[in-house]
Amino acid sequence: MKFYSGFSLKNDISFFKEYICEDELCVVGFSYGAINAFRDVLSKKVKARKLILLSPAFFQNTASSYKKLQLRAYKKDKNKYIENFIKNSFEPYVSCDVDSLETSLSQLEDLLYYEWNKDEIKALNIEIEVILGEDDKITDIKSASEFFSDIAQITIIKKANHFLRTE
Repeated sequence: MKFYSGFSLKNDISFFKEYICEDELCVVGFSYGAINAFRDVLSKKVKARKLILLSPAFFQNTASSYKKLQLRAYKKDKNKYIENFIKNSFEPYVSCDVDSLETSLSQLEDLLYYEWNKDEIKALNIEIEVILGEDDKITDIKSASEFFSDIAQITIIKKANHFLRTE
């Protein structure tokens, strides 16, 4: 199994043990890591029989003004932006300590402006599972679930946040 961490995170795999398969041909990505996991499977950098996308970053139906606001906030104070991002990821529940990595503006731009492509996803011809939290304050779960509904198995966890935690 290969795991791809979310934006600015490392060692976040511990939050998702119950959603991960141990098969060596299983690829799992959380949030921004879901984009990177998909890209690596698509480009055949990693072999996969199953792709699990946990709270995949999905902003293609999000207003441009929101994306620009996020970029401005990051440029103004990167550390405060990451702190708020992680806090918002755990809402509506108490935030947890997570390990952060150094990030770049280009990574945030990639996350915000990434366009998922159904034809590319279908071309993988593998099992795809998408798991979303009903109370996710980061990802547009309504748009994401609609987008992935005919190409993946969708699970929406009631009252779960971006980290798929319910408390």
